[in-house]
Parts: sequence; C-alpha cells; structure tokens
Amino acid sequence: MQRLRIKQQLVIGFLIVLIGSLILTVLTAASGWYWLTKSEKVFPANYYEQKIPMIKEYAKDKGALLLNEKERNELEKIIPKEGIKYQIVNRQGDISYGTYKKKVITNERPILSVINTNIHEEDDDTEVTTYLPLVDKTGELQGAIGLNYHLIMSTASAVDSLFVILFLASPFIYITILSYIISNRMGKRIKKPLAELSEASKRIQEQDLDFHLEYNAKNEIGELVGSFENMRAALATSLSRQWELEEERREYIRAISHDLKTPLTIVQGHTEGLQSGLWKNEDLLHRYLQTIERNTNRMTKLLEEFQTVNELESFSFQLRLNKVHIIPFFLKKLEEYECITRKKGIEWDVTFENNEGVQSLVFDQERISQVMDNIVMNAVRFTPVSGKVLVKVCAWHGTIEFHVYDSGLGFQEGDLKKVLQRFYQGDQSRSGSKEHFGLGLYIAKTIVEKHGGIIQVENSKVRGGAHVSFRIPSGVSKSSQ
Repeated sequence: MQRLRIKQQLVIGFLIVLIGSLILTVLTAASGWYWLTKSEKVFPANYYEQKIPMIKEYAKDKGALLLNEKERNELEKIIPKEGIKYQIVNRQGDISYGTYKKKVITNERPILSVINTNIHEEDDDTEVTTYLPLVDKTGELQGAIGLNYHLIMSTASAVDSLFVILFLASPFIYITILSYIISNRMGKRIKKPLAELSEASKRIQEQDLDFHLEYNAKNEIGELVGSFENMRAALATSLSRQWELEEERREYIRAISHDLKTPLTIVQGHTEGLQSGLWKNEDLLHRYLQTIERNTNRMTKLLEEFQTVNELESFSFQLRLNKVHIIPFFLKKLEEYECITRKKGIEWDVTFENNEGVQSLVFDQERISQVMDNIVMNAVRFTPVSGKVLVKVCAWHGTIEFHVYDSGLGFQEGDLKKVLQRFYQGDQSRSGSKEHFGLGLYIAKTIVEKHGGIIQVENSKVRGGAHVSFRIPSGVSKSSQ
C-alpha cells in the first residue's frame, strides 16, 4: 500500500475505516441483541407497568400495616428498585418513607382524587405515578402507596445500561479505533522518509554528502526523496568537481613554478656570469647567449602551451570548423614531418588509405594540425637515431583516423593510464629529454574530444614502440559530389 500515491492511500484508508466499522457494528449488533434478549437484560417500555398488579396485590394483603416503616424491607423486596420508585403516604399526603420524595398529594389534590389513577408528568409523558390504597381491617382508607416509573425501554442494572450505551456507540468507537490504526500506520510510513530527509538536510548543512537516499515507492514521498537524492548527487558531483578544480589549480601552479624555475635559474646564473665579466671571453659569451636563448625559447613554448590549455578549457572556446581538402592538407603536413625526421636520422614511412575517394572533411584545420604536431613530435622525440616512425592516415565516409607508430622504448605500463593527463611527463629516461612539459598529449586529447572523437595510447605489439592514434567524425564531400 505504501507504493500507492498518498491520495489513493487516503481513499483506501477511508474505505477500510468505513467498511470495517460497518462490519464490526453489524456483528456487534447481532451478538449484543442476541445476548440481551436471551439473558433478559433489556426490558420493554411497559415492563415495570406489568409489575403493578403484583405490587397492588401485596399492598391489598398488607393494607395499613405498610404505613409502619418496619415493613420497608419486605416491601422493597417486592418493588423492583432499579425501575420503580415508591412512597408511603398517610391520608393527609405526608410521606412516611420511600424512595420517591416528590409530594404529590396536597390540599388541592386530596388523596381520594389520585387513588387508582395514573398521573403523567407535564414535562415528560413517559413518567407515570400511580397510587394504590392502603386500608385497615375495617376497610377504611388510611393511606396510599405511590409508585413512580417510566414507560421506556430499560435495563436490569446500571452495568447493563452502560453496555447498551456502548452498544449504541459502537460505530463511533470502531471508527475511532480503525482511524487511529490506519492513520498511525500511514504516519509511520510517511514519518520514516521524512525523518531521513531531515537527517539528510542536516548532513548536507555539515557538507557531508557521502550518503545515499533510497525510497522505492512511486508516490509523492518517493518523488520528493528522489528529487532530494538527485540534488544530493548533483551537489556531490559539483563539490567533487570543485575539489578537483582546486587540486588542478594547485597542480597547475606547481607545474608552472617547477617548469619555469629551471630555465629561469639557468638564465639568471648565466646573466650573473656575464655581469661578473665573463662577457669579455668571446667563446663564453657566445655559449652563454645560446644557453639564455634556448631557455628563453623553452619558457616561451611553455607559456604558449599554458595559453593553449586555457583557451581549450574556456567555456567560450569554439572550434572553427571548415571544409578541408584532405589530400593537400595531409601531404603538406607529412612533408614537414619528413624533413624533421631526416635531420634526426630517423626512417619515415607513410601510408594513406582513402578507398572511398573522400575529397574533403569538415574539422578545425588549425587545431587538428596542432594535434598531429604534438603526436608526431612526441614520436620523433622518443625514437632513437636510425629508428623508424610510421604514420598511417585512413579516410572514409564521415571519419578520419590518424595513427603514429615509433620504434622507441614505448610507454611504461604505469604511464598508459596517465599519459593523457595534464602535466604528466612520465619517465624522463625514456628519451633523456626535458624539453616537454606534459601538456602535448593532453592538448591533443582535449582538441580531439571537442571534435567528438577519441584518442588512444598503447604500445604496439607488432613494432614494439608506442602507438598513438585519434579518430574524429566529420562531414564528407566525395569526388562525385
């Protein structure tokens, strides 16, 4: 039932209370009426009126003797005390004793006017008072016995009256009990998730988001808990991202400081050397200036890469997508790389697959050139003299793939999962070079992903060195179009 919506739960609860109370009332009525009638606990309206002849006969036998209060105990054995009040009066109407204290016989209403008559109360027609004569042995009237009773249904005792009252009130009692049970159960079902929400809000105030709310019912409470859980998850993600950004910012500053410190120290040392008079030595002057230039270029390159990263991570960054004729574009880039590898004494091999005759694709030419530069230059940097770099370009409908294989040492096993991260430089012994800053592949990854593509890094099982590739989707313009 807890899975139902609250309105449905209320309707069902109301029906349970109504139908349950009705059934219990019918059962109570049937059993109660059977018990009362069989045990003669409920008397009809004229029940006490039917007792009058018996009392009249007793009064006739006793006569004026009943005026003596000594006869009281015996008289009260005859009169039903639960339903009939009585009084013993003399000829003047004075009450000798009894349980009915109202004075009825007066000068205006003498005793002879009320004997053997029924007197109805003005404000209650069901209340009746009748007087029976009390005569002596000579037959002379000496007084009367007054009997007061009601012509209504009655019970044998006060306990029986209470039972009848409870019997008549049973529908309301059952409604109250069932309403309490149903409302209590519904309250517990609602209270538990609300208590969890209250506790969760306190934990969020304390910046504790390491918890999970679950309430499977598809009702208003379930929707509320689900919305709260979505908010908590969003806050947790946002806070986690905030922590990551803060850590990245600190790492960013550490990386800049670290990568700038070495060339700045070198420049500062050589500058101080020149200031101390070493510039007079022409050979030292030439070497010092070359070192200063080299480290200045290194710092310039580092700052350019930092600027590129900032541009790519900016919310306002947008690719400049244009239709690019792929054959002249790739031929020009590959020729540039061939010149570089030739100078380093590295064998250069190129494979171009374009079986579908794709003429042009749509991408950001400048940024993809940057990706290719970073990947190829990494391969050249880590390939030894007399080594080999293989480039494979594949173009087909809607996609371009670019693969670079080198014959270097490849990546360390622990580097494969981290090499695309920002500032990750891996094992410097792989190339013996300190001229890269751990941003090239990160920049390549970011650009490729902004094109909706993927970049992969692995060790080539066939060639033994590193294998870096990327694939991006694109618009297509075949030669036939």
